Amino acid sequence: MKIKGAVPIVGTGPFFLAKQTLLISKEMKWTRDPFDRIITAQADFHESSLLTRDTIITENYSRSCW
Repeated sequence: MKIKGAVPIVGTGPFFLAKQTLLISKEMKWTRDPFDRIITAQADFHESSLLTRDTIITENYSRSCW
Protein backbone atom coordinates (compact mmCIF):
# COMPACT_ATOMS: atom_id res chain seq x y z
CA MET A 1 0.00 0.00 0.00
CA LYS A 2 1.31 3.47 -0.85
CA ILE A 3 0.39 6.51 1.17
CA LYS A 4 0.32 9.87 -0.57
CA GLY A 5 3.08 12.14 0.74
CA ALA A 6 4.93 9.32 2.52
CA VAL A 7 8.72 9.52 2.63
CA PRO A 8 10.51 6.47 1.15
CA ILE A 9 12.62 4.75 3.81
CA VAL A 10 15.91 2.87 3.41
CA GLY A 11 16.53 0.23 6.08
CA THR A 12 14.47 -0.78 9.09
CA GLY A 13 14.41 -0.38 12.82
CA PRO A 14 16.32 2.38 14.58
CA PHE A 15 18.80 2.74 11.70
CA PHE A 16 16.47 3.88 8.94
CA LEU A 17 17.19 6.83 6.66
CA ALA A 18 14.76 8.70 4.52
CA LYS A 19 15.70 8.39 0.86
CA GLN A 20 15.74 12.19 0.72
CA THR A 21 18.50 12.19 3.35
CA LEU A 22 20.73 10.15 1.07
CA LEU A 23 20.00 12.50 -1.84
CA ILE A 24 20.88 15.53 0.31
CA SER A 25 24.12 13.90 1.45
CA LYS A 26 25.20 13.24 -2.15
CA GLU A 27 25.02 16.99 -2.84
CA MET A 28 27.38 17.89 0.02
CA LYS A 29 30.76 18.66 -1.52
CA TRP A 30 32.43 20.18 1.55
CA THR A 31 33.50 16.80 2.97
CA ARG A 32 34.35 13.36 1.68
CA ASP A 33 33.52 11.74 5.03
CA PRO A 34 30.33 9.71 4.46
CA PHE A 35 29.38 9.78 8.14
CA ASP A 36 29.64 13.57 8.36
CA ARG A 37 27.48 13.85 5.24
CA ILE A 38 24.80 11.44 6.49
CA ILE A 39 24.64 12.95 10.00
CA THR A 40 24.40 16.47 8.60
CA ALA A 41 21.92 15.49 5.88
CA GLN A 42 19.70 13.80 8.48
CA ALA A 43 19.68 16.99 10.58
CA ASP A 44 19.03 19.09 7.47
CA PHE A 45 16.17 16.82 6.35
CA HIS A 46 14.47 17.25 9.73
CA GLU A 47 15.39 20.97 9.85
CA SER A 48 17.10 20.32 13.17
CA SER A 49 20.07 21.74 14.98
CA LEU A 50 23.20 19.63 15.14
CA LEU A 51 25.39 19.71 18.23
CA THR A 52 28.98 18.98 17.23
CA ARG A 53 32.48 20.17 17.89
CA ASP A 54 33.58 19.15 14.38
CA THR A 55 34.83 22.41 12.90
CA ILE A 56 34.23 21.29 9.31
CA ILE A 57 30.55 20.72 10.05
CA THR A 58 30.16 23.92 12.08
CA GLU A 59 31.70 25.93 9.24
CA ASN A 60 29.41 24.38 6.61
CA TYR A 61 26.08 23.61 8.31
CA SER A 62 24.38 26.76 9.53
CA ARG A 63 22.22 25.00 12.14
CA SER A 64 25.20 23.40 13.89
CA CYS A 65 26.57 24.65 17.18
CA TRP A 66 29.07 23.79 19.89
